Amino acid sequence: MKASIVIITYNRADFIEKALQSALSQDYEDLEIIVCDDCSTDNTQEVVHKYLDSKKIHYHKNKKNKGQLANYFFALKELTKGEWLFILSDDDFFENTNHVSKCMQFALKNDVDMILTNSKTYNTTITSSCHSDIHKHFDLKEYSPDTLVDTWKQFPEILDSACCFKKEIFFKGFGDSALATPEESMRICEDHDLLMMKNRVGYLYDISYVFTIGGHNLNKFKVDMYQFITMLKSFIKPLEYAANHNIFEMRELEAIYLKKWAYYKRCASFVGKYLGDEFDVFVKYVIANYNDKNIFDLIENKAREYSSKFQTSINLDINKFNNISHIYDNKKLKLDDVTTALIYGTKIMGIEAKKYLASLNIDVVGFIDDNPTSPQIDGVKVYDSSILKSLNADIYVIATGNYLYIQNMYNQLISSNISKDKIITI
Repeated sequence: MKASIVIITYNRADFIEKALQSALSQDYEDLEIIVCDDCSTDNTQEVVHKYLDSKKIHYHKNKKNKGQLANYFFALKELTKGEWLFILSDDDFFENTNHVSKCMQFALKNDVDMILTNSKTYNTTITSSCHSDIHKHFDLKEYSPDTLVDTWKQFPEILDSACCFKKEIFFKGFGDSALATPEESMRICEDHDLLMMKNRVGYLYDISYVFTIGGHNLNKFKVDMYQFITMLKSFIKPLEYAANHNIFEMRELEAIYLKKWAYYKRCASFVGKYLGDEFDVFVKYVIANYNDKNIFDLIENKAREYSSKFQTSINLDINKFNNISHIYDNKKLKLDDVTTALIYGTKIMGIEAKKYLASLNIDVVGFIDDNPTSPQIDGVKVYDSSILKSLNADIYVIATGNYLYIQNMYNQLISSNISKDKIITI
């Protein structure tokens, strides 16, 4: 059974090599690796060409830029020959060499159309498990359709984890649509939702897929108001399916998709900060009126309205954030002569940062939190950020993946007379 790893890319020469190496390391024999370059202007082509001696890799460069979704759709539909498709982002990687073979073995033994796998995040220094609290709560360690559906209803973001799926299923009613362009309505996470409703999803607990996060990772859905709001179009097809097959009550569907929307807003903090309660009312209207023949036009008009209102402000926010990009640079160089550190952030990234610093024999003398809820974490005292001026350390580590939080934390440190050269994020 042939499998295809698909890497769509645009100007990621600095990151794609790790993705390619992890794809080539897979021990599954009947495998092709498709790299679809959306007319990159950097040296992405040069990096990929170093690996073209392998017969498994097939490189295609578009003559003109298609855009992220159109390129994604084109690569899956036109370039792949595999029965099963594995999506690998150009800055992510597989940690284990048997990731594909394990999934294929699972597919042969179980009647499923898609396989979810556990995953973790990586920000060039530390790693942490994705949605670890969800996995622990539901004890997700082996395949159980009922458990997966129950999990999805409470935590719809679980489907944003790593996966592979059957090509024929993806394009049978999912990728093709009645809209003007298939790629306009194609959002992989909502196709996941349809498969979940059909109980056609399997789950592997093994952690192999690694998501890279960091300052570089500002894709269009995180910074473009129009692109972000039009993502609401992708809610319509799953809602129609659920209603037509009496799978969930409307009240339950509304709860699921409002949670999903809230998760998307958290992930896209530059855009999400401008989408307040008024817009949430609009999202509720979209969910309740999914069968309105004008619903796509309503979403389109709302996207244009909010883009006109807020995109300039979003661009200014991004420029401000880019001005502090030095906190991502030369992390290891800055840590060479460090003996003490204060960590700004007490959630999972803060705890993982403490472990990493301990591995370098750096003493974490405290955590900093804007609203402390516990006096200690892992035996280390938690300080309120209001007393930052009275604290001292060789280095101050911002531990969050939310860009706006990073900006606010950085400003708080600077206003407390902390030198910008002592502030990093890992």
